Amino acid sequence: MRQVKVAIIGHGHLGKWHTQKAQALETCELVAIVEPFNQEQVKEMYPGVKVVSKIDEVMDDIEAVVHTIEMALEFRQQFHRDVFVDILAYRKHGHNEGDEPRFTQPT
Repeated sequence: MRQVKVAIIGHGHLGKWHTQKAQALETCELVAIVEPFNQEQVKEMYPGVKVVSKIDEVMDDIEAVVHTIEMALEFRQQFHRDVFVDILAYRKHGHNEGDEPRFTQPT
């Protein structure tokens, strides 16, 4: 079975919960944790997991976002309930309100 590469952003209370759940799932590969403040402590807690201070270092792989949307759609179709997916917007090449979106957000 192919695993989805996942990065956890932040290692506060919810970040720790998400980290534990991602590690427990056979379908997930926890590749990184973004934590700007307590990097050494987080590295000790999760040996073998990359710990970085900036989100830019892990945003090249958006695989998990695609799978999250697919899962949310399947949940809505099966259970007929609303789903809220919180997605962090990210522009790889920066952002300026006057910019052409196709330049700063390549597809």
